[in-house]
Amino acid sequence: MSVMARIVPLLAVLAVGCATTRPASGLASGPAWVSATGDAPSLEGRHVVFVAGFMSELIPGYFTDNVAVTRELGGATSTLFPPSSRSLTDDVLMIEAEVRRTSAPVVLVGHSKGGAGVLLTVLRNPELVLSGRVECVIVLQGALGGSPLADALTSVRLLRAPGLSSLSTQRSRDTFRSALDSVAARLSEAERAFLFSRVFYVRSAHRHSALAAELALTELILRPRGENDGLLPPSEMKLNEGVDLGVLDADHAALTVSSFLSVTTPGERRAFTTALYREVGRRLGW
Repeated sequence: MSVMARIVPLLAVLAVGCATTRPASGLASGPAWVSATGDAPSLEGRHVVFVAGFMSELIPGYFTDNVAVTRELGGATSTLFPPSSRSLTDDVLMIEAEVRRTSAPVVLVGHSKGGAGVLLTVLRNPELVLSGRVECVIVLQGALGGSPLADALTSVRLLRAPGLSSLSTQRSRDTFRSALDSVAARLSEAERAFLFSRVFYVRSAHRHSALAAELALTELILRPRGENDGLLPPSEMKLNEGVDLGVLDADHAALTVSSFLSVTTPGERRAFTTALYREVGRRLGW
């Protein structure tokens, strides 16, 4: 392994927690629905399950504003923090158990590795959506195609845990390819169309908006591969099937985190969450 290949994983780890400067706050404009007007739908009678991403144990304030808006709109909520050491399949088992525990129709919202988890849950259990048990799945900045950073980090023997390994690009692509093949074999064309009409992707890339200092180095490392949000490229945040809600000018923490890692304000995160429910509700007839 080259010296650079050894250094990059170490720098990526340090970048998560060792930055000392903070850029100006601000979530730049995105697709038209982000700034659209109108009332948000009532979420009364629905239960929104939020699933956090990798390293959530070290990130306080995960989903704080998203949960607050959900409850103000009448929805019940629960938040899952899958241990980062566990594989994506383990995360699916946790999500399945939460869906079974909940009596109301469920909206699954997952961020990053959590986004991969919620999507994989319904691909492996499409009857959850077909029966209406899960109304929809919202994948926020989902790690669906894996992360080049995970590829680099798993080259370090001590970091080779199931959770990180499941985020490698090859493992991620194999996982979702297998899940999609299973869906194609099990469901009719009409059933597949219905399933993917209930899957929504929100993607992101750092363009002109503020970038968390903690993500500045990883964004720079990934830049030669194309645009990214500090951790993932937007091209890997969706599958070819489902509803793409577009790419927001935001870094990887801007939409869901209210602690040290975020450069957005509570008002911006709340406005994003309201707009997201408005757009999903419009498409689903809520």
